[in-house]
Amino acid sequence: MGLDFKPVMTRVLKGVLVAASVWITASVVSKEEAMNPGTGESFGLETARESVGRYPGVGSEVTEEAHSILKLMENRIVLAKAVLEEKENTALNETENPGRKLSIEMAAPAVISEGASGVKEVITVPAADKESSDTAGGEYELTFDGSLPMDYCVGSTVELSDITLMYRGGKIMPEDAAVKIPDTGKAGNYKISVEYKGCKAEIPFGVVDYKVHLNGNGGSCTTDMAYLTDYMLEETAVPVRPGKEFVGWYRDEACTIPFERAKRGETELELYAGWKEYTGFLCDDAGYITSYTGEGNRITDGLLVLPDREGCVGIRAGSLDGFAEEIFEIYVPAGITDIEPGTLENLPLLFYIEVDSDNPVYESREGLLYSRTDGSLILRPAGR
Repeated sequence: MGLDFKPVMTRVLKGVLVAASVWITASVVSKEEAMNPGTGESFGLETARESVGRYPGVGSEVTEEAHSILKLMENRIVLAKAVLEEKENTALNETENPGRKLSIEMAAPAVISEGASGVKEVITVPAADKESSDTAGGEYELTFDGSLPMDYCVGSTVELSDITLMYRGGKIMPEDAAVKIPDTGKAGNYKISVEYKGCKAEIPFGVVDYKVHLNGNGGSCTTDMAYLTDYMLEETAVPVRPGKEFVGWYRDEACTIPFERAKRGETELELYAGWKEYTGFLCDDAGYITSYTGEGNRITDGLLVLPDREGCVGIRAGSLDGFAEEIFEIYVPAGITDIEPGTLENLPLLFYIEVDSDNPVYESREGLLYSRTDGSLILRPAGR
């Protein structure tokens, strides 16, 4: 009894044609959906269904295999749509937040289907490049631990020593990243920009004015209020006190704690001016020299130089009598504009008087003292 293989082969070939048609359609659908979103699904499924329906007489096992492949194709379309939606969301996010990228994260690769013949297909959707992505809340986000103060002084330096930068769960050093720190020359709220491998982070901090109330402590200031720069007082804040020399600012009225710089957080301070006597001289509160002590300012080769200080304006009669036998020459600075009678006359060895050219009251001609206002002779030294 002979076997007729023709019907069997015909059914097998028809099944192969169905499977090939469906498989080719699946590939076409992926491309069609990528090029024209929304069209691939209807186009692909209708074509595949027609391919299966075109051969209704094939065996059930072949028809089952074709339907399995059709199911694979439908799952391909679902995944393709998910990828397109992620791409659209990424483009929308880039428009709303320029410079920020979102990575497309899919679940782990999955087995889509397994047909009767054991055929499997695994579709893997690749994620975006994590080296250049800033994922919102993901493990690849550039983050930082710690915080910066909101009360830095104007003009001060902002340090990142209290900040720990993290990338991919590991610590990175600030010098390895691109860090941009705003200028602190003006009070306000700012943000430090940190960029590392395409990821960005912003660290907020604040700058405030540090105010200082200036107490002349017997002297006078051009202003009673000043502002610190980098926690320090500018050198231009120098007070004046007649007969005294300014030696610096102090935190206490007794002038025992010198002020060098404020601590962070000391946004308002009161400072007191410190004073001392001019070196080698004693003065009264009017700024007149009352005595010469010689301490720290010795007469050199018979020359005595009077104090050139803003608060020293004159010299009292008899103030140099204790050293009358040692003075041969005397220098009068620009600030001393009142030499009382009986001051220089009591110096028997005085031979020469020199006056600063900027002195508005006195001038010197060949060692003699003259009035700059009317040109009259005031004093011929006793030693001449």
